[in-house]
Amino acid sequence: MKFVFLTIWTLLFLPLGAFTLMAIWRTPGNYSSYLIFGGIAYVGFCSLRLIQESYRPRDLFASNNAGYWLCLLLLPLSLLPLLGAYNTWQQGVYVPNSSGNRTYLSSLLLEGAQALVGHWGPIILMLVAGVGSLIFFLNVIQKYRR
Repeated sequence: MKFVFLTIWTLLFLPLGAFTLMAIWRTPGNYSSYLIFGGIAYVGFCSLRLIQESYRPRDLFASNNAGYWLCLLLLPLSLLPLLGAYNTWQQGVYVPNSSGNRTYLSSLLLEGAQALVGHWGPIILMLVAGVGSLIFFLNVIQKYRR
């Protein structure tokens, strides 16, 4: 099964890395290509280490570092609420997304915070969610670290 996961990893991340390197080569002054390559390299490295750690042979007293690599892999997800807070700050007011990408509960919470506090309500709520998830992931990483 390890061979299957490593094959899927190879078929996914090597072409992505090659395409982003080609984008960097064509437009070396564009910083977004470097950011995308950095993101792909980060996710590729963490997922490779997660696969290797999950299939490492266990001794009687050996510890498992799979949770550490999984939390490192999920750590950038804590930036998504901060991005939403920045977009709300740019608009000056929270506008619900009509495409249905958000859940009903999150829209209800953000609209309620805007009604109670004003346009700072959704920003504060998203900042608390982003920083809270960051602290949670860092605490779990500390727990799983050898």
